[in-house]
Amino acid sequence: MTEEERIFTGQLFEPRSPELAEKKRRGHRLSQEYNALYEEDQQARERILAELDSGKYGAVLRAKGIVPAGDGTWLHFDYVPEEHQVRTGPADYTGRLCVIGGKLDEMGLKALFEV
Repeated sequence: MTEEERIFTGQLFEPRSPELAEKKRRGHRLSQEYNALYEEDQQARERILAELDSGKYGAVLRAKGIVPAGDGTWLHFDYVPEEHQVRTGPADYTGRLCVIGGKLDEMGLKALFEV
């Protein structure tokens, strides 16, 4: 049984396992790449959101949020499988993020969105 399977079945797991560490690193890299992009680099931002379609983070059915863009602006995004929209919007006092689905890789998602 993998460490991820242990998490989803409520069993004790080894948080320092190489398997979980790699998921965290992958999510962190994507998050840093996403936040480092310029606002007008819409194609690259959408490519990163498309990672949610890969299955690497579980069966993501819906996600939406307000995240800092890294340049002082705020990005509002909406995601459903194979469709996503990113737009700029008003600042918020803190980012907000909601992901709905099954067998979600919560640690990977937290790293992806840096929360």
